[in-house]
Amino acid sequence: MEIAEALGRGGYPITVLKAEETTRRGRRYMATTRSGDPLVITVLDRDLEGAGLANAIWTSLRLRNENGSGAFSMRPALDHTALISYAAQAAGAPMPQLVLASEIGPDSSLLAFAHIDGTLFSETPDLTDADLEGAWRAVQVLQDHQISHRRLSADQLIRASDGSVWVIGYDGGTIAAGDVSLRIDLAEMLCTLALLTDVDRAVASGRAVLGDAGLSRALPTLQAVALSSQTRRAMRKNKQVMVGLRDALIEARPGAPVEQIQLERIRIRTLVMIVVGSIAGYVLLSQLAQVDLATLLTSANGWWVLAALVLSLITYVGAAWSLSGFVPERLALHRTILAQLAGDFATLVSPPTLGAVAINMRFLQRAGLHPALAAASVGVAQVMAFVFHILLLFAFGIAAGTQHDFTFNPPAIAVIAVIAVAVVALALLAVPVIRRKINERVRPLLREVGPRLITLAQRPTKLLEGIGGILVLNLAYIGVLIACVHAFGGELSIAVIAVVYLAGATIGQAAPTPGGLGAVEAALSAGLTAAGLDGGVAVSAVLLYRLVTFWLPTLPGYWSFTWLSKRGFL
Repeated sequence: MEIAEALGRGGYPITVLKAEETTRRGRRYMATTRSGDPLVITVLDRDLEGAGLANAIWTSLRLRNENGSGAFSMRPALDHTALISYAAQAAGAPMPQLVLASEIGPDSSLLAFAHIDGTLFSETPDLTDADLEGAWRAVQVLQDHQISHRRLSADQLIRASDGSVWVIGYDGGTIAAGDVSLRIDLAEMLCTLALLTDVDRAVASGRAVLGDAGLSRALPTLQAVALSSQTRRAMRKNKQVMVGLRDALIEARPGAPVEQIQLERIRIRTLVMIVVGSIAGYVLLSQLAQVDLATLLTSANGWWVLAALVLSLITYVGAAWSLSGFVPERLALHRTILAQLAGDFATLVSPPTLGAVAINMRFLQRAGLHPALAAASVGVAQVMAFVFHILLLFAFGIAAGTQHDFTFNPPAIAVIAVIAVAVVALALLAVPVIRRKINERVRPLLREVGPRLITLAQRPTKLLEGIGGILVLNLAYIGVLIACVHAFGGELSIAVIAVVYLAGATIGQAAPTPGGLGAVEAALSAGLTAAGLDGGVAVSAVLLYRLVTFWLPTLPGYWSFTWLSKRGFL
């Protein structure tokens, strides 16, 4: 009723008022005046104040030269939209006429626009070349009068019943727009029309209206970050469209210099790195604060500490081979080693396996592998690593059991717990539903791993490289723990320490904490103590082991992550 009264006071008494939708910036209605003229009514409420504010702040931080409206309260939004509308009308742009701006009450206002009878481009399957050129002519008028739109998606273009093309949507534009904002409009129009038809028609229609020189102004701003959210989402699903548009514009002016415009002020990757680095730093400092590093290092034998450091470096060579050996394609060894260092940094903010797998997947894709092949290669590496981990645990377990000096008397509660877990596992496997769930999860992995293994079996040297890398990786880690034990005067057989490491590593991989924090330390300390090592020596040895293999690599890991990212290898 209040809306009808406000329209009546403005000279537009209505007979019909129908609610259409609620958008992020206001409520939309369709109205019919007594004379039969249709109107589109937008109602701005104080309830919607601040809508889009977070997105606008992020956009202004992320993009350079961002001069959006910044109108996020009712009155400024009303003034801004009316200003853009009147400027477009004065320019003769084909945009719906604003016939009335009126206050409804203290908490709401309305904008009444003439209704354009037609269909949105997004709902028009048979767009003609004349439609495309009409859209370009509408944009040309805005460009000539330095008016930017900033949301030229398919939902903002209308083909009227008489065949003319109209542009709708005022709230995101600016007057006296800068060169970059105008170029972004050209780029988005190219993307929108290419998505609706194809690259050739979009470029040809733009060239017919703007000419080669005018259309080529869009080239530097053909970047996904510059597009409105709707167009950007559509372009992500059709990545070849952006490449095609760039190629077409470059080919249109062969030999002409390609201008570069840096639109991003802050990249998402940079922000993620800041957040991840902050979390990693907090975790690192909070953990190290509980350890007296000075006492730990001064009481350790320096030569054994040096041996632990050297063996720790060898683990990265083994990790690199354990990945590259299961990739038929050639990988640069030094970059693969750096990727493993970056994976260690990633484990600071993720469970152990998850961070390393994500880094390796990204690294292989950047190296040119198809995502499916990258996933299959990493899957093969993980399966083979698990198999040989279990084989090594079994082999060293037998070796440890044959030694006369090895006494292992676990608490009765531990034996009962292990037996209970085994019984529960067997009982669950007897349930058809559980077996089916396991089958659903394991079968896709085996389906990917099988063909990759067959490919690798035809290249024995690569398979040997991968298996050799797994053995080097595990044996080097075992060597690090042995060196740490001897650094504090501890004496245990190699086989026993190997069993403790392999069992502790298994527990650590299953732990949900970043890097297996807490779980690895507890498992290794308990294992060494149960094997007969003095409790104080065991704790010191484990702390030194974690310092060498987990904490110290974080700094070179961070450097590796940033170096690989900047050069496009991650």
